[in-house]
Amino acid sequence: MRTGSTGNNRGIVSLRPASALLAVGFLCGSLLGMAIPNYPEAAIGPVAAVTGLSVVASTPLALMAAGFSLGILTAVIPEKYRTGTNSPDITGTMEGRVLSVASGVAGGGVATVSVDRVFLPRPVTVRFKARLRFSGGPMPFAGDLIRAPVHLIQFESANRPGLRYLGNVDPRGWALIREGGYLSHLRRKIRNSLLKGGERFGPSVTGMLASIALGDKSLLPAETSRAMRHTGIYHLLAVSGVHLAAALLMGILLARPLGAAIAGAGRPGLSLEIRVVAGGLFCILYLCITGISPSAARAGVFAALTALALMTKREIHPINVLALCYLAIGSFSTVPQPGVSLALSMLACLGIFASVGRGPRDLTSAMRVSVGAFIFTLPLVVTVFRGIPFLAPAINLIVGVPFAAMLIPGVVLGDVLSVVLPQGANIVFAVCAGLGKIFSVFIAALGSVRWIYLPLNEYGCAVAAAAGVLCAFLWIRWCGNLGRGVVLIILISSAALAGNFLGDMFVYNRLVMQFPGLGQADAAVLRASGKTVMVDTGPPGVGLRSPPIARMMEREGIRRIDVIILTHPHPDHVGGVAFLMKNWDVGEVVLPQTMQAFDLWRKVLTTVPPGTVVRFLARGDSIRVGEMEFEAMAPFSELYRDGDDLNGLSLVMLLHWRKFTALFTGDAPWGSVEKIIGRLDSLYLLKVPHHGSARGFDPVAMKRIGMIKGVFRKLLAVFTSDPLGERALPSLKVVRWFERAGARFLLTGRGEGVNIICRFPRKWRKGEIGKVDIHYGF
Repeated sequence: MRTGSTGNNRGIVSLRPASALLAVGFLCGSLLGMAIPNYPEAAIGPVAAVTGLSVVASTPLALMAAGFSLGILTAVIPEKYRTGTNSPDITGTMEGRVLSVASGVAGGGVATVSVDRVFLPRPVTVRFKARLRFSGGPMPFAGDLIRAPVHLIQFESANRPGLRYLGNVDPRGWALIREGGYLSHLRRKIRNSLLKGGERFGPSVTGMLASIALGDKSLLPAETSRAMRHTGIYHLLAVSGVHLAAALLMGILLARPLGAAIAGAGRPGLSLEIRVVAGGLFCILYLCITGISPSAARAGVFAALTALALMTKREIHPINVLALCYLAIGSFSTVPQPGVSLALSMLACLGIFASVGRGPRDLTSAMRVSVGAFIFTLPLVVTVFRGIPFLAPAINLIVGVPFAAMLIPGVVLGDVLSVVLPQGANIVFAVCAGLGKIFSVFIAALGSVRWIYLPLNEYGCAVAAAAGVLCAFLWIRWCGNLGRGVVLIILISSAALAGNFLGDMFVYNRLVMQFPGLGQADAAVLRASGKTVMVDTGPPGVGLRSPPIARMMEREGIRRIDVIILTHPHPDHVGGVAFLMKNWDVGEVVLPQTMQAFDLWRKVLTTVPPGTVVRFLARGDSIRVGEMEFEAMAPFSELYRDGDDLNGLSLVMLLHWRKFTALFTGDAPWGSVEKIIGRLDSLYLLKVPHHGSARGFDPVAMKRIGMIKGVFRKLLAVFTSDPLGERALPSLKVVRWFERAGARFLLTGRGEGVNIICRFPRKWRKGEIGKVDIHYGF
């Protein structure tokens, strides 16, 4: 890739000075943003406008302004939403402005609201974000000012300084105070028309069409969504904004007669530019109709830059691409950006720009672009997702090209026709439904391929990330040579496998305990020595979606579950077991002996496939899975009787791994848990029972146990709770008791979860529990 001046690119700064200028500007902007937390947002606009010059010409002023903007946005936006006021536990009415809306196909979805005031009944000025979940009916739009009932709790924890004030918002009582304006009203009217037009084709097809047209991947059918995760398409295709690229393509096609007329008038040089501008305007119009969300903004920037590179074949400096991506995405969205998606979009842009313009635009060129995007995003993918999607480049090409070329343009065209010509829209949607079915079947077939995703440990990830960075530089140096690109992928894979082997064999033996963020639900995934054990499976999926625990397993690349332990038959503990039985290889299922004849277990047993062992455990029994040993400590009752509390009969399991012990309590009552802890010599992790409820909690008894055993001083207390949920657990009484006792407090929440890794050197001294690392998110 050329970095010096050329005939078509005068004034382009070479790569090294450009990087220095950008870094200096970034440093100055970051310092200013940190020094002035209340930096005026109005001042970001002019700086952003100056930064836009970096697209036209890479002048030193433009690059300095680009770095300045990046620094300000990086420092100001996260800090703005991290602050809050010190208010007590309250119940009142919140007032705020809608920042973004993730819509469902029938009008449901989630609205993110920036709350400015809370009425108690007197108004109190606050600053925090809240999410309103809607199951149906009307929804607010971005920019609307609304009010809704809310219960706030003061939630302080030294372990999570970013989460201080959380609340439970009741969406049933929300009221629209003022619409965002005429455009909001028009979008509301047109969007409702689009959604009603798509409902005639069934929920699965409607979900497919809406997920494409509205840019919301969560609306995809469960099987398609699962297959896309297995194949790695989410890592590349999901951030590529193909639905907006199709809208751009539709605008270009519609403007083709205008371009031909201009070419016939003797100005052929303007023909392509006119078509690109017309496509961009059409894309903006389509965004305004469907609603701009943060994901749509990221996808729009990505699609526009990629289309510009592929269609004009102009060399644009990679520094400009990164600056423009960050600036445009940060300017379009008013909420804090998820850094992973932002960085993936930027790196994929850079990979595509480094791969275009190397020859004719044919199948080989498309393959080169796909491989380039894969190589440039791989270091971040293996760092965040801890694995390599081997077939992602090929699948992105095989599936992504027909998907973008046929299905999405049809959906965009059907959306437009449904407003102006409903009869024509019916025909287009019927064709799209057939194409969508073919797409789903094809993706499901690819998802069944066994070795399409390579899970890596932390050492394999580190080696693969370093190799990916090196291969990205080699890819640029070799001018995007396709054959050498395949060699680079093989080199990265070999290095990752070597790092995996060395990490497992010569550095540490590890126990990995993962608690997904399921809200008020329980699930834990334990892995050691190549074995996987799951304690409870969390809630079932909503609608057509797969259970949350299944999505986490797919993301982690886990293909076999050696043992599933179910503590008691409540939906928030066993809701996902049927799906796991159907889609995973399960070796054994463990159930409590106390409730062996209970009717609810029959639904579980009917899902057990042939070859899976079912075992019932009573108190005192134990099982061994590799180096992990599980001992049943409760229930203390011998038999279930009608009217018994199922929580009181929960199977409580004590994990022994080397010198590390952990107690998984299900929803057992506090009396049983206190009795068990009093009998233990040591305990390092406690899954707090019943999501941290204070029912039956006896601080005096717990304090007596702590004084005798001293167990709480180095305890990890895991609360499988979501303070934003309907029941607003954990109880502050329980949380504050554990904090005062010296325990480390961990909250799974919703979506993020907790990842705990215990490491033992190959030579460890007696009494050591090894090194324990805790991470939020997987």
